[in-house]
Amino acid sequence: MAEEHQRKRVLFVVDYEKDGYSVFKVNLKDLFFDDHASPPPPSPAKMEMLPLLGLPVASFQEPEFFRGDIAFAVSGTTLVGLGLKRTFTYDINARAAGSGPGTAATKYGAFLLPVGADDVYALSIFPQWGGRCDRPHLEALSPGEGPTLAWRALPEPPPELQVSSNPGSGRVCRLTTCFTMGGRLWLSAQGQGTFSLETAGPRRTCRKEGSWEIPVQGLPAVYVPELGRLFGFCPRRRCLCACDMDARPPVVREVWEETWPGECIEIGYGIQPDGSLVYLGGVRLCIARLVHDKVASSALCVQAVQLQLRHRVEMVTRRIRCYTMPKIARRAYALQPSTS
Repeated sequence: MAEEHQRKRVLFVVDYEKDGYSVFKVNLKDLFFDDHASPPPPSPAKMEMLPLLGLPVASFQEPEFFRGDIAFAVSGTTLVGLGLKRTFTYDINARAAGSGPGTAATKYGAFLLPVGADDVYALSIFPQWGGRCDRPHLEALSPGEGPTLAWRALPEPPPELQVSSNPGSGRVCRLTTCFTMGGRLWLSAQGQGTFSLETAGPRRTCRKEGSWEIPVQGLPAVYVPELGRLFGFCPRRRCLCACDMDARPPVVREVWEETWPGECIEIGYGIQPDGSLVYLGGVRLCIARLVHDKVASSALCVQAVQLQLRHRVEMVTRRIRCYTMPKIARRAYALQPSTS
């Protein structure tokens, strides 16, 4: 694969709660082997411990108008944040923060996903939380389109995905995974099935793919066309797995239990169950998880996974590294790069 398609730097967001957010850019080149060299034989990974990721490329307090968690995505060199309906942008190169436009609808459990080279999609993990019927459910922003930004509505999903969630009654409609594949945004929802939305073209049609759910979790999951697999986390074991999207319903073909970082547990860390997964090109994946020890300090656990396709998808190498933090963090995760 061409070198320009292999990203080596990853943006990580660390939420220090009352001390605000910090965004770090980390070069992971030394965690992967050179494509032009013979790959090393598979062996148990040895964990490295390094101090915090260096100086952040961005640090900011939670804006006064935000309440609750902020969702992030990156498009080119622009960091986009969304909390409920309020938006901000941050130009990483210029180190300049700005206030962006509000979404038309409140996004409960907001999630942002880069789509293509220009767009960021906003959606809610809980499509209609507590019976609220804010529309549109899906909106898109193009950070590179000029100084005047505006969220634009996308077609409404089928009615099955618009069911309200009422935690008091035990009825919850929750997105379990989303990803882009074949020019469409795919959404899978607990108990409702799987849907897809066209991401290009004038009609942007939305359709139901099936009553089945995608058998992986990940917001987002990652489809790798070179391998013909969708990568996400196993719902029960929380380790990396690969799903065959050509099967109907889709089926998990490979599971790598070693990607649940037992090395962290061995040295006294507890692992947050929710991880993040990004694709760096060249069949390379990065898995990030926040871990805590018993003395209230945090570390960012990063796994670099290199794969290959033979008769099946195989893991060639796995390197693991923990970046220790000087204070407790509430969340930490990697951001999927846009395709720009």
